[in-house]
Amino acid sequence: MAKIRNLQVTGYGNFQGPGWLDVKRYGAKGNNLDDDRTAINNALLAAQTTGGTVYFPPGVYRLNSGQINGQPSVSMVGHPSSAVIYQNHASNNTLVYQLGPQEYALQSIKNINFQANVANSGTVISNSSGTSSLLIENCTINAGSGGPWNFNGDLINIAGASRVYIQDSLLRVNGSTAAALNVANNGAEVHATGNTIIMPVTYTGIMVAVTQGTTFIDGNYFDCTAHNSGTA
Repeated sequence: MAKIRNLQVTGYGNFQGPGWLDVKRYGAKGNNLDDDRTAINNALLAAQTTGGTVYFPPGVYRLNSGQINGQPSVSMVGHPSSAVIYQNHASNNTLVYQLGPQEYALQSIKNINFQANVANSGTVISNSSGTSSLLIENCTINAGSGGPWNFNGDLINIAGASRVYIQDSLLRVNGSTAAALNVANNGAEVHATGNTIIMPVTYTGIMVAVTQGTTFIDGNYFDCTAHNSGTA
């Protein structure tokens, strides 16, 4: 006989069971007004002790005062249609992995929409450590057909000796010289598949920049239809 324990279902995409922590239980409001950074970081730290998942119910989670610190072996999963992390600072990075190495688990970022309320020059997702395996799936950065597209720095920067998978995501470059994906560590292995990568109107940079490491690009759609002089 199968048994299901500690299960709560409060709506589509809202599963709370063993190893799943609702970010709102740690004080996040998701109301696009309060600063949710501390609450999100507290939830990630709590999940790190068990190798769990932090779940983001529908809402807009604003960051007014700093970055989110990704934790080894902890995944971040949003509601499939409406979980937004909203950067509200001009230069802070948004989500940074700087602890590692951790060889026993895969971290994932799934169903998260990253947006910025103000022009932001930081990196949206940065892996600056040896955190072993990171999956970015079904996420959007600078999403929406009409903007605002306020992330002006590199969207994803891999500066650690990591294995990173980026798939089925939308990456809209806004900075004139920024990269959608920048791989800058000789020990990095990056796989980008099935993504849509959009270049801005005025662009002179490289959408996927590989200065070190190994990168596999397959099945991505590069939208370069706007006038530009950049490189895919």
